Amino acid sequence: MAGNGEWEMRLSLVANVLMGTLVGDCTFNGFAIDSRDVKPGDIFVCLKGARVDGHDYICQAKENGAVGYLCEKPLKTELPFLIVPSALEGLQLFSAWYRDNLQAKVVAVTGSVGKTTTKECIASVLSRTYQTHKTAGNKNSETGLPLTLLGIQKDDQVVVAEMGMSAKGEIKVLSDIARPDIAVITNIGVSHIENLGSQENILQAKLEILSGLQKDGILVLNYDDAYLKCAYDNELNGRITQKIIRYGIHNSECDVCAQDIVMEDGSMRFLAQTPNGEVTIIMPCEGVHNVYNALASIAVGISMQVPLPEICEGLKYFKNVPLRQQFYEKDGFQVLEDCYNASPTSMKAAIDVLCHKNARKIAVLGDMLELGDFTAELHRDVGRMLKNVDVLVAFGQFTKYYIEGASAVGMDTEMCFSCKDAFEAAKILSCIAKQGDYILVKASRGLQAENVMIHFFELLDRGC
Repeated sequence: MAGNGEWEMRLSLVANVLMGTLVGDCTFNGFAIDSRDVKPGDIFVCLKGARVDGHDYICQAKENGAVGYLCEKPLKTELPFLIVPSALEGLQLFSAWYRDNLQAKVVAVTGSVGKTTTKECIASVLSRTYQTHKTAGNKNSETGLPLTLLGIQKDDQVVVAEMGMSAKGEIKVLSDIARPDIAVITNIGVSHIENLGSQENILQAKLEILSGLQKDGILVLNYDDAYLKCAYDNELNGRITQKIIRYGIHNSECDVCAQDIVMEDGSMRFLAQTPNGEVTIIMPCEGVHNVYNALASIAVGISMQVPLPEICEGLKYFKNVPLRQQFYEKDGFQVLEDCYNASPTSMKAAIDVLCHKNARKIAVLGDMLELGDFTAELHRDVGRMLKNVDVLVAFGQFTKYYIEGASAVGMDTEMCFSCKDAFEAAKILSCIAKQGDYILVKASRGLQAENVMIHFFELLDRGC
């Protein structure tokens, strides 16, 4: 963290903003909410969780270089500390103050799937013209977003911030903190439907991003998404003061759209129609879902006056974050690992990529989590997407539903394997996989699906 030249980052400044009780004072560099992540010069924020209380880890934070604390009660320490009613709310309020006192524009990205990849695409485009700061990984929560904002440096011109949620009201909190200049909504899927009950409720939760959107801001939305199209047609168009930019593939009314999409091994290209003219986009990734991610970033780039040639360069050299659609070849196998998370929508996108490969196709699929009462049917739906896949290796608790769906569309049940975890999946894979096969590995984060290929190649090395 760095000041803007008009004020120094001191704990007493935070105390003035939050009107808390200050004991001692110090200068500091940044904030940390996990004692293991503390860097020298940080303020450690003592958050209270359901199972862990940050106040119990002040010694570890000090050992790692903490110079003070934001806390909810007096501490037995010689380091300075600031007492506030809620450490979480204090972190949020100070991040909002910090954002308001810097000149950087904020681009906020939300949606059921594709948030992180879209954020990375947008940052890659904007960084061609602006000094750009972005959410690290997927720190998009009530704590992650404030840390993203507090990581803004005085020279940063643009911040690309991801906003996630699992319940109603959470996006509103984040939007009110970040007060975005541009808001992007990628799609409305079924992620977190266990908590929200329906896609209509998910739509309304995502539209909470409008709460903090600047009055002269811009809303960018996927007009091919049925729920967002309905919202635009019935709720938004002409009813909000902000400009709306629509992107898509299937609707000619879109402001930014794609044509002539061609997928190749490890890359794709398409013609983008924009208000500033046509341009050919080439990206080092595959899948129609990545066309949508690119279109969102083109819309943001144009809104920020990034020249079309620079937008092209930003997308050409785009790099995704680890565990997101990582393609590689090793020991004669072609592998697509997409292990960060999974929903029916992102499963379909990955399976579509798999089905376009000219090889024997193996899908290694783990559970999709947080689907509640929809779990069985949504897993069957994914199974029904496997009609053109040769082998299914399913692992987790819900494997039978994948297999039921796959068999319903004619997949040979002898080519469907069920196992409990990533290690068992690797053992099965080591027995059936052949050099030249194309292997997709995907599951929700809790399944740690990246371990499948780690164990698989270890087994091959041992000759198992």
